[in-house]
Amino acid sequence: RTCENGICHKWADQGQVVILKDGESAPVDVTERVRSDGQRFYICKFNKSANCVYRLAKLRTVDEPLVIHNFAYFMTETNYVGEFKPRDLLIIDEAHNIEKELLGFIEVPLGEFVLRKIGVEIPKEFKNRNPCVEKVYEWAKSIFKSHIKPHYEDLEQKLGVLKARLQRDPWDEQATVELDRLERDAKTVESLIHKMDTLFRSVGPDNCVLEVNVTNKGREKFYKLIFKPIDIAPFAE
Repeated sequence: RTCENGICHKWADQGQVVILKDGESAPVDVTERVRSDGQRFYICKFNKSANCVYRLAKLRTVDEPLVIHNFAYFMTETNYVGEFKPRDLLIIDEAHNIEKELLGFIEVPLGEFVLRKIGVEIPKEFKNRNPCVEKVYEWAKSIFKSHIKPHYEDLEQKLGVLKARLQRDPWDEQATVELDRLERDAKTVESLIHKMDTLFRSVGPDNCVLEVNVTNKGREKFYKLIFKPIDIAPFAE
């Protein structure tokens, strides 16, 4: 579980459940509801930015003149979130690690364990030690369009249905368990989409090498194809 599964995220999506005591009434502008066991309750809107401890701390921080980040947080913020505005001065401790950190942020791992959940098998010819980078690159582009993006859209649709179901019945345990599972899957696929999108927009097959890793899990072998850019200067901007 991650903070994305936290209660403030659920309340922001589904509303905050407020249990009514005997003799207590719901606010005039809110519909009172009754659970199957007779428990009265209502659902009110929840403002995540005004109540989440992390959001409140971050809102205070974005306006501070001095802010400390680690590499991973800084790069995620500047590339995907954008709440921290550019400053006049950036001081980098352990600056000799910049290249390694940038490579780790940009490289694209296509793991068999994740791909199989999407319905994709890595071709046998790509499981040798030196597969053709151009061929794997073109294959990756094809599964990105045909399987990965459609799978993410399908997950988003299913998540919407489950959230609507929980808005009707916040105590639906089956929907809660399924929602947690699908949200983890969606987060994994979303991260993969971001990385693959960067690869296809900014890194051609002539500017990357391919690494083939093998992990043994019991009697099974799981392969991972990792695209690693050679020239990362454009990303350093």
